[in-house]
Amino acid sequence: MKIEDKYQVTEGISGYWHYHLSPKSNLSRVLCGARTMHCYLPFDRWGFVGHLNEKYCDECLKIAESKLIEKGE
Repeated sequence: MKIEDKYQVTEGISGYWHYHLSPKSNLSRVLCGARTMHCYLPFDRWGFVGHLNEKYCDECLKIAESKLIEKGE
């Protein structure tokens, strides 16, 4: 299973263009514990940094990867 099959990109409320990962089954919960809101950034854009200086949560990505490894997915 791929990360994008289980997780959705959400945007942090503490600043613009700071993205996190939430389980698709519960978008109000973010993996690292940050407060987030729904956004429409597709997962394939994760990691892209453009003129907005987007940031991506390394902690969320590590947690998502470890959960998939634990479950053998």
